[in-house]
Amino acid sequence: MENAAKTYFKNIKKNFEWKGCINYVVVAAFAIFFSVLHSTGNLERSTRFLLEKITYSAVLAVSLCLVVGFLGELSLGHAAFMGLGAYIGGYMETYVYASFTDAAPLVSIIVSMLIGGLVAAFFGLIIGLPALRLKGDYLAIVTLAFGEIVRTVFQNSGTFGAELGMDTYRYKEIFIVGFVVLLITMFVVQNLVRSKQGRAIMAIRDNEIAARSMGINVTYYKLMVFMLSAFFAGIAGVLFSNTNRVSSGTFGYSYSIDILVMVVLGGMRSISGVIVSAVLITWINTELATVLTGNLAALQNVIYSLILIGIVVFNHAPGLKDFRKKYNFRTLAAKIFKKKSSAAPVSEPVSDNVGTSSVSSAEISAEPSLPTCVTSPKSVEAEASVLPARQADAVSTEEAEAEYVLKTENLGISFGGLSAVKGIDLQIKKGELYGLIGPNGAGKTTVFNLLTGVYKPTTGDFYLNGRKLTGKSQMMINRAGIARTFQNIRIFEDMSIIRNVMVGLENRPEYKCSLANSIFRTPRYYKTVTAMREKAKELLRVFGLEEIRNQLAGNLPYGKQRKLEIARALATSPSLLLLDEPAAGMNPNETQELMDTIRLVRDKFDVTILLIEHDMRLVSGICDRLTVLNFGTVLAQGKVKDVLNDPEVVRAYLGGE
Repeated sequence: MENAAKTYFKNIKKNFEWKGCINYVVVAAFAIFFSVLHSTGNLERSTRFLLEKITYSAVLAVSLCLVVGFLGELSLGHAAFMGLGAYIGGYMETYVYASFTDAAPLVSIIVSMLIGGLVAAFFGLIIGLPALRLKGDYLAIVTLAFGEIVRTVFQNSGTFGAELGMDTYRYKEIFIVGFVVLLITMFVVQNLVRSKQGRAIMAIRDNEIAARSMGINVTYYKLMVFMLSAFFAGIAGVLFSNTNRVSSGTFGYSYSIDILVMVVLGGMRSISGVIVSAVLITWINTELATVLTGNLAALQNVIYSLILIGIVVFNHAPGLKDFRKKYNFRTLAAKIFKKKSSAAPVSEPVSDNVGTSSVSSAEISAEPSLPTCVTSPKSVEAEASVLPARQADAVSTEEAEAEYVLKTENLGISFGGLSAVKGIDLQIKKGELYGLIGPNGAGKTTVFNLLTGVYKPTTGDFYLNGRKLTGKSQMMINRAGIARTFQNIRIFEDMSIIRNVMVGLENRPEYKCSLANSIFRTPRYYKTVTAMREKAKELLRVFGLEEIRNQLAGNLPYGKQRKLEIARALATSPSLLLLDEPAAGMNPNETQELMDTIRLVRDKFDVTILLIEHDMRLVSGICDRLTVLNFGTVLAQGKVKDVLNDPEVVRAYLGGE
């Protein structure tokens, strides 16, 4: 244990980079500066009060940024979690163990923050379980209702002071504790979003359907993010309870909107931007409340709104684009460390930061790497070769000896009495390139949705290598060995090319890395990230995308986006690959190149392919056998030449007389 700790801290010391820590340094510098002023008696009370508001507001804003910016879910009741922490933590600190608080106030505050955070996280779980399974704006509605429930309960609870609120213990140095909590929050959130788990979270944000098809456990990640966000909101509430009288009116809808404004103005994917926004908005609100008193108090909201409009215009006005690009925080930081960076040898970053959507898309493409405080040890690259390339999942004798890779029996589905597909019987052997064709609306994509768990069959079953997968979840089906592409390309546009492929490796057991390993950057984390990056590079090399791997996927031309989608599907190590109209929108040259690519995939990766396609030249050129669907039923099956010459097929699909 001792040797492991020494090795860990030795690697931190050896690979420390100031450039990755500039945001921590700035926050720590302010904390030290104001702490010195406070200890010497030169910190005014009003300034201390402002610092207290800034720290708990920044913690709350960063926690909301995790949900809104990185997960892509809208929460309108985030202040309720802060209220839970303020009431529960403050009550425990002031009334339950008051003598302990008087004897050791700092320890008492830490205990209260843990209690308040855990209580908020628990309610985050209770609210998230039903709400996060819903689509659209339902989470916003549920969190809004939850906020009103929390406010009403505390407002009518005599234990917590009812409408008058509750006086709690006041710790004079709470702003110092607030700075420390803010640094911890930044560390956890930043390392989370720049990790294996962070890729999965942002994949869910960019395209939940594609994320599910990659085997990502969407429900787990949504709950994890929501609970973590609620936990830090609860901690912010305990900080608040040490600075103000705790009253239910504070944690209403309007305060949740204020925090949301901080996130939006700061940049929903920028932790540093959100903190700057929290500082600016808190300072503006405080100054306006101080200056505009008496009859002028009514102008506070008007002036505040005008200032916010000005900030929005500054952030988005096209005429100020060059100014923002020249003087933004990232550019200035890059200039500070330019000499040091140019002197250092250029190497492939092992830390999982390439293509991280913490800033705008344009900035990502201009900045190929966003290093964290600790870059990976050089020795990790050597260790990566020790990791298994692909440990085959244990399969039963029945699966190993299965005659068909895919077998369906009377597969079908009905929607409200309308039969979409019925009686689908497929038997696809290992290594086959099998075509599924038919007119538009024949039910081809519906079959794919049945085979990947998007829909549950109402009749029949399907088997992969002899293993029954009917009724399994998308995640379980992907783990069993079925991967797919989509008719309309579903890549993660705000991620780099290589991170798209690394998302496909998420579900593979040899790349398992716990959340704790990712956040605390243990050697296991670096070994995993290095191995995943090398495997992703191998796949991209096959498709000719390795040299541009750090570009944004959304900037690729159509043909290369198709290749990337296939590479990402192959990263899941499937035994059956489903390609849904891969040649759609391609010109003849691109189609020919795609045909060569599909053959290469089948031969190099030893994968069976089921293909939906309307291009008969492609179908006849690469497919071994075909099934034709018409009105949801099988019209013909067999060898390509026989099927395409079948009079019924010609009449129904090819337009013959």
